[in-house]
Amino acid sequence: MSWMAVARKDFRDASRSKGLWALTILFTLLVVGIVYFVGAIAGASDPDFATLLGSFVGPLFLLLPLAGTLVGYRSIVGERETGSVKILLGLPHTRGEVLFGKLVGRSAVVTTAVLIGYLVGSIAFVALIGVFQPVDYLLFVGMTVVLGVAYVAIAVGLSASSGSSSLVLAVAVGLVVVFTLLWETLSMTLLPYLLGDQVLGLGEALVGEISTFVFVASPRIAFVQGLSFLLSLGGADPGMAGVSSRFWLEDWWGFVVLAFWIVVPVLVGYVRFTRTDL
Repeated sequence: MSWMAVARKDFRDASRSKGLWALTILFTLLVVGIVYFVGAIAGASDPDFATLLGSFVGPLFLLLPLAGTLVGYRSIVGERETGSVKILLGLPHTRGEVLFGKLVGRSAVVTTAVLIGYLVGSIAFVALIGVFQPVDYLLFVGMTVVLGVAYVAIAVGLSASSGSSSLVLAVAVGLVVVFTLLWETLSMTLLPYLLGDQVLGLGEALVGEISTFVFVASPRIAFVQGLSFLLSLGGADPGMAGVSSRFWLEDWWGFVVLAFWIVVPVLVGYVRFTRTDL
């Protein structure tokens, strides 16, 4: 399959660059550092493994979005700016195969860094804390990979939609900032204000439903919901009365949202890429 050739070449090029190794070392240091500080310095005499895994969540929300964005944002637009995309499309590759191959190749870069980091982290768990549950650990690693792929997909979709790498980077970083730092405030404070009596005058119940639906639509909250479904780490709690029975507040909804952020940006990028005159 042609997309596999694109993905293999993309991953080989990344594996020869310093970026992959820097990302791998950074992620490994992050994992080992968290294990050390939480387990050794905190001195928990009988630490709960799920609690230990939960300590990774905050740092992941900072590192993975940036890693996925930086790995993916030049995947297509970089080829367009250098003109090499014409050479690539001169081979037996369709634009869709190039796009999908780039997605797979860049996702493999992030996945490799995550797997190596967590592999070393598993050794640190056993050596420093003496507590390790492999099934829960693998589930957590899997969720981390999915979150990383979601941000790669967003970056690749943006990369396929534009001819300017600086514009793609600006939009991608802006989305990272919104998802990481501003989403809860926008969805649970600003949006209810705009929808409520002060502006549009929608009813309290409808405002609560719309606000919570938007609240759980970010990759960050979806990741928390997915973890809660798999490991009972505690799901997203928007704190809105009267909407707790809505299906989008169920923990399984996190997988739907993550799938959305993996599929939809790539589809939008595909439509834009196939219609662009190179």
